[in-house]
Amino acid sequence: MTGTTKYMLKVIAPVVLLTLFLSFQMRPNSLTVLSFAVSYFLIYLVSANLYHRYWSHQQFELHPAFAKLTSFLGLFVMTGDPLSYAKTHRWHHAHVDTEKDYHSPIHGRFHSFIGWMFKKNSIPASIILDLTSPQNRYLSELAKNKVLIIWCGLIVVALLSKQILLGLLWAMCFSCFLELLTNTIAHSAEHRRPQNVKWLAWLTLSTYHSDHHLNSRAIPHNDPGAFLIRSLKFLKLVR
Repeated sequence: MTGTTKYMLKVIAPVVLLTLFLSFQMRPNSLTVLSFAVSYFLIYLVSANLYHRYWSHQQFELHPAFAKLTSFLGLFVMTGDPLSYAKTHRWHHAHVDTEKDYHSPIHGRFHSFIGWMFKKNSIPASIILDLTSPQNRYLSELAKNKVLIIWCGLIVVALLSKQILLGLLWAMCFSCFLELLTNTIAHSAEHRRPQNVKWLAWLTLSTYHSDHHLNSRAIPHNDPGAFLIRSLKFLKLVR
């Protein structure tokens, strides 16, 4: 059983089932909606974007405390920790839409969406050697304990409020779905090249996919996430 398969069975599948169960058992209220909006903004629009832009491509520098906070919050998108995310994503950029690209639609749409998580890969650890320096030791701790962190976090939120928990769970599932969906629809099995899917880029405050693959270190002015980065820069969280 691969590491991603174990992660699927220990985190993604049970979280989805818990979300469905609570959604049928509880009547959502304004607190649930507020929790969803705040959670979606923090764990996905901010943290997942920084996983992508900072840890995978090093498009900028982060304030050290903010880097640690967003690395923790990004775990709740359920697509891995900064190390595993960067490892898979850098490999994806290096071998985009070839046989070596583990989640390309050339292997099938279902495989591109979620099937790749059940397949063993052989991505060399050397691809993220720059992220395993002593000052980034906390990344290894997050990677080792991510399952425990997620479930302990959910338990703490549940003790505070079940409505807040439900909103958080909605955000986690929606964020994970969007992240996995990007692999499926932003690449073309027919043309074997990335596509600019504008509605998805704006919904996720991410990038125009084709433009991003042409220059992964750049943040163009028309990039959907550019104003988010500028806002964080104004707050002196991004350098």
